[in-house]
Amino acid sequence: MLTPTADPLGLARTIERLLGDPLFHDRLAIGGRKAYEAGYGPARAIERWRVTLRDIAGLREREALASGDRAGGTPGQMDITV
Repeated sequence: MLTPTADPLGLARTIERLLGDPLFHDRLAIGGRKAYEAGYGPARAIERWRVTLRDIAGLREREALASGDRAGGTPGQMDITV
């Protein structure tokens, strides 16, 4: 839940609503967890690391695929050591 900055009364109302409605609290927590996992869960983190390592190695997706093909490896699979 968002509250405006420098609005202590708005923040108090938000906290009061969360404390006063356990069902709302639970729904908000579940929604927050789902949003977190979609944006920052293990699968997303691994994909970000793969992109970062490719960037460090100077490769983009097409170049990585092409170099995997030329090296006789499985298309789309290559080892990057940093």
